[in-house]
Amino acid sequence: MTWFCPSCFAEVDRAAARCPVCGARLDVDERSYEEKLIAALSHRLHDRRLIAAELLGRLGSRAATPRLAELATDDGDPYLQAAAARALARIDPQHPLVRRLATAGSVLTRAALREVVR
Repeated sequence: MTWFCPSCFAEVDRAAARCPVCGARLDVDERSYEEKLIAALSHRLHDRRLIAAELLGRLGSRAATPRLAELATDDGDPYLQAAAARALARIDPQHPLVRRLATAGSVLTRAALREVVR
């Protein structure tokens, strides 16, 4: 099993007390679930980023809106871009970016938004 730092997502030894990369304590993480999900949008494992975007959208996380908007316009990962746009649409269907991406986004993003925006 692989263990990751909850702050910087560096791979860590299970027995370590602190992350060797960022120095964060590994035994305590007082952030809220929502804050952890927002941080997970930057996880180094692709599937974790996708899951975080999906959950934030389902939770209706207004706090995640800025980061989701940023990811929804990033062409580096089309799957994350689509997941972020879908989450943003679930949170705020009238968000100007959602409206723009529904017609001018990538094929994946437009398809993802059709699932949410009717």
